[in-house]
Amino acid sequence: MTYRSFIATAFAALSVAVLFLAALLSGCAGESRQGTTNQPAALSFDTLTYSRIDTADASLRFSLIAEIALPEDYETEALRNNIISDVLGRQFTGKTDRRLLENYADTIRAEMTIPEIEDFAGTVQMRYEEKLHGSVTFAADSFLCYSRTLYIYQGGAHGLQTVQHFTYRLPDGTPLHEDDVFDPAAKDRLTELLVSEADRLRNDTILPREKNEYFNDRNIVPNGNFHITDSGIVYQYNPYDIAPYSFGAVEIMLPADKVMPLLNRQSPVFGFFFGKRR
Repeated sequence: MTYRSFIATAFAALSVAVLFLAALLSGCAGESRQGTTNQPAALSFDTLTYSRIDTADASLRFSLIAEIALPEDYETEALRNNIISDVLGRQFTGKTDRRLLENYADTIRAEMTIPEIEDFAGTVQMRYEEKLHGSVTFAADSFLCYSRTLYIYQGGAHGLQTVQHFTYRLPDGTPLHEDDVFDPAAKDRLTELLVSEADRLRNDTILPREKNEYFNDRNIVPNGNFHITDSGIVYQYNPYDIAPYSFGAVEIMLPADKVMPLLNRQSPVFGFFFGKRR
């Protein structure tokens, strides 16, 4: 699937996966709904959960565990559909909550096939394991941030996990992309700020200086994968984006006072930080 990319260290990924699996299996199987508290005050969200483990097919071991938060009010249908499109895929918009994650699992399962090769008949077993989590990470009056954490294992030494962030304008749910939040004319200055803050992070908090040579500085550029906090804007770089897998994911925080001059003044994100400074 073309919209998947992968992150985090193997140890961290497997740790999260085990905890997540245990939590879900302790409840009811199948799809359920429950309230979530990680939401803006003006919106109401429900959490959909689904688990499926299929070992009946000797040629494939398939498992999928998913938990995503979605707005439940009719007035937020556009926001709901945009979240579903970003987290699951555009083809799943418009589905009822009861069948949404089941249809998602069915679609992925149907893509898992064994080649019809006589030499491998009865000897090859594919493995597909996916854990998907979608949740609100931050909300202000005029925008909302949402993240998708995706872990996939298809055999080999380790699985891979990625985090992708999305921002939506409120109340209409329109996606806010990088060119909406930042002044396009400030892209070079945004890149310089990312490199500067990455150097500070690498040298002072993450890695011994002698390991900095393993970073690909050419890839420390605006990548559209960011989220907003009270303190600034955080860019997410998944494993292999700017460093080897063993280094894990890297988050680069751009403090509000440094990033504000680079923002589109018509963006609700600029209004949010400007309002906090008053």
